[in-house]
Amino acid sequence: MEIAAFETYYTGSHKTWLDGLKNNSRHNIDLYTLKGKYWKWRMEAGVITLIQQINNKNSPDLIIASDMCNVALLKALLPENWRNIPILLYFHENQLVYPKSPKDTDALFKRENHYAFINYTSALCSNYCLFNSKFNMESFLKSLPIFLKAFPDHRNMYSLKSITEKSAVLPLGLDLKKLDNFKKGKAKKTRLLWNHRWESDKNPEAFVKLCLNLEAENLDFEVIIVGEEFKAGKEVFTVLYEKINNKIVHLGFAKNFKTYAELIHSCHILPVCSNQDFFGISIAEAIHCDVYAFLPKRLSYPELFSNHAVLYETDDELFELCRDFILNPRTIANSTKNSILEYDWTNQIDLYDNTFEKFVSY
Repeated sequence: MEIAAFETYYTGSHKTWLDGLKNNSRHNIDLYTLKGKYWKWRMEAGVITLIQQINNKNSPDLIIASDMCNVALLKALLPENWRNIPILLYFHENQLVYPKSPKDTDALFKRENHYAFINYTSALCSNYCLFNSKFNMESFLKSLPIFLKAFPDHRNMYSLKSITEKSAVLPLGLDLKKLDNFKKGKAKKTRLLWNHRWESDKNPEAFVKLCLNLEAENLDFEVIIVGEEFKAGKEVFTVLYEKINNKIVHLGFAKNFKTYAELIHSCHILPVCSNQDFFGISIAEAIHCDVYAFLPKRLSYPELFSNHAVLYETDDELFELCRDFILNPRTIANSTKNSILEYDWTNQIDLYDNTFEKFVSY
């Protein structure tokens, strides 16, 4: 089967997922991508540029577009021989519930609903909508009625039924086994890990506060901070470095996957403080490397990781978990060490390929 995959924000988790899909699928997948920057501009008009990459290519059997694509615009611009091809929209996140950055000026200029509206019209124009988690799907579908009721008239509430009926969950496929090639022993001191994007929705401020509170207790620990760097997070982590630089073993984006994997393998605990996460690739990677994960009891975590992590409810509870672990180092409890390989591509790819074939056969 021939598949054309459109991604206007080809970086981070979007890139990782799409590359893994292409490399593992039994189908032939052609990628149409743009570099992951200027996310709002990519979501607005990135497909206009991507359309130019089609040239005179034969039509595929299926089109896949990510939630960062304006599917209504994509569909309008497709060559004539592509226009009856089914479109599958894959939601890595959704803008209806995605938290706004403190520096975002959209509310000031009354544009705060615009990108959520693109997600809505994209879902409306697609044949199928797949979400990486139940949390992602339900947050989108439950927010849509509220979102549409905010408009002055002709709210088109009837459209909710069609979007709901064509929506389903298909968890991410991950290349977890690749991490095994760089396995090494744990560090002697307890190491705390941060391996997420350095952005406000991942709540770096709470992680820094946790580390400083542990330092105030004169506890003996180390910190590794990796992940994709962004300005907002860099400013926060600079403060941490200035205060406890003697405890920070690594601060910055890993220069290559080998370095990233070795750093994760050396860590003991992963205290997660995120305010938003529709899946959690970095969490799955850490758990696979036998890092003990402490996750907030919210977002996608209870659904995806309840068998693999300890779920907490308050910041004070997180502090206690970390302090107890540092004072009483231990291996991951058997109750939370169940294999997380259900998300590895080796266990996911047949589900993906069969799903694609089912969509095309309708």
